[in-house]
Amino acid sequence: FEVQQNSDTTYRVFDWNRTGLDGKPRELHIPESMASIDFKDFEPRLILPDEVSCGPMKLGYLLNDELFQVHTTRIKRQQRLYIENSGAQIFGMIKGELRLESCGQELRLTPGCFALIPACAKRIALNTESSVVMLQVQF
Repeated sequence: FEVQQNSDTTYRVFDWNRTGLDGKPRELHIPESMASIDFKDFEPRLILPDEVSCGPMKLGYLLNDELFQVHTTRIKRQQRLYIENSGAQIFGMIKGELRLESCGQELRLTPGCFALIPACAKRIALNTESSVVMLQVQF
């Protein structure tokens, strides 16, 4: 899960042995990559969020920008709860299994899965069988 700025520059350090359209390995940019990395730059520093309890959920705020917020969301097992959606959201699953229901549609998320929740989905049901940990981005 990465928060980044737009850039039209990409340096490949490793490309997972993928090939280009010509069937040859894609170009790597190791010297350029190493020259562009400041290994002493840790700003902003890593933080461990203070968690806030919201019923069966705990929220840990990681990033609060004027355009979006990112937080960890922990939900206890065997829960069915509803959230009111005021804008687009992204759920990124870390642990557990989550079933989302909205607008007559159902989606099952497991670790490594992401879901884009559109702003028009005003009320979302969250169902858990096991405990859930996810990253949640709100726009």
